Amino acid sequence: MQKAPIHMIYEAAMRYNILALTSRCATSCVFCSHHQNPPEVEAFFVSDLTMDEAKLAMDFLDGDKKIIIGESATRLCEGEPFIHENFIEILKLLREKYKTAPIQITTSGIYLDEEALKVLKSIGDIELNISLNSCSKKGREKLYKGRSLMEAVEAVKNIVSHGLSFNGSIVAMPHLVGEKDIEDTIRFLSQWGAETIRIFMPGYTRYSKIPNPPDDIYDRLKDIVDKMKYKIKTPLLFEPTILKNLTPEVEGIILGSPAHRAGFKGGEIIIKVGGKSVFSRADAYYSILSSENPAIEYAACGTIENMTLSKKSGERSGFIFSYDIDKDRVETIKGVIAKNSGKRIMVGVSKFGYNITKECLKNENVDIEVIENNYFGGNIGCSGLLVLEDVKRKLAEKEKNYDVVILPAIMFDSKGRDLTGKHYKYLEAECSINIHIIT
Repeated sequence: MQKAPIHMIYEAAMRYNILALTSRCATSCVFCSHHQNPPEVEAFFVSDLTMDEAKLAMDFLDGDKKIIIGESATRLCEGEPFIHENFIEILKLLREKYKTAPIQITTSGIYLDEEALKVLKSIGDIELNISLNSCSKKGREKLYKGRSLMEAVEAVKNIVSHGLSFNGSIVAMPHLVGEKDIEDTIRFLSQWGAETIRIFMPGYTRYSKIPNPPDDIYDRLKDIVDKMKYKIKTPLLFEPTILKNLTPEVEGIILGSPAHRAGFKGGEIIIKVGGKSVFSRADAYYSILSSENPAIEYAACGTIENMTLSKKSGERSGFIFSYDIDKDRVETIKGVIAKNSGKRIMVGVSKFGYNITKECLKNENVDIEVIENNYFGGNIGCSGLLVLEDVKRKLAEKEKNYDVVILPAIMFDSKGRDLTGKHYKYLEAECSINIHIIT
């Protein structure tokens, strides 16, 4: 793994609103994806930023959006932010610079002692994402290579009492810890006030060195989530999920939120916001988020209801949706299709995005094709880990000679290169196609 040049830190801030501070970590999770990359992958580690570097990186952030710390959403391998010796000082400077921006911190929780929680509360508008994974000593020892790191479990019990909010997550490994351990951890997170709980299916590549999940892991975990969501009050989500349609059904309601105070229970289908029909789950979510006191028309128990939700513009409503697709992205794809009318067009998607894309483009004369993650192998199925060789393989399988191929921007960096460093122009030349990248 290469050291990240400083311009990549600035690019992550500018492109994703991520402040990448360090790649160091203290947990050594057995499922860590950083150790499963093929050797050709361009992944980068972040040496602890100096204070001057951190200050400069802050200048590239958008203070009108949520600022994200500790989440690997780029080619930078993010670590545990609290391990950075100047992290609290950096947070204080960040709050001084962006006084109203929400700050989301993803952490293992092992450094959230009494003092840290008090400081976070004083900084204000901090949202913690706690990657707990197991609440039992035995389960954690299996996931953290013999160490229990129970400090995180104790920290979870104290977060809400310090006036902070948090979301919990579990990388679910039933073949290592058992299904009961996962269910107990879901109950534990709900008991101690998690606003939402996300269950992640463990991903593995052909380079994985740990016992791989069973072939039926998706169905097993979905069954656990479907069973447990009716036993707790906290919204419980499974990711990645294979959505079958664009129906904007509410997955759950955050307790104490505007939606909860208004009497929403979860299971409602949003029809209109502010008198305008909504296109998808994402459209419903962002329409409500951006509105002040939105008028909401919805279906519940077979009847159509109307409610004005008391909230400020930009304030979270408390509605929890699974993410599907943004309306603007669909319009961009349709625009490319219209400009290339009469040509043979392929839209490349991951297996998780196929149903949604097919529904969005059902009236368009295009081929929607699932591109398999052959390069990474294993059970990887997301578009963010596709490379151009995967696309090339799919094109070779098809009998058609396409003129235009539409691909998701998440496959590429800002220069148009995939995870192996190949530019999309290489595939255009080799296959005589025109590639359109959709953000």
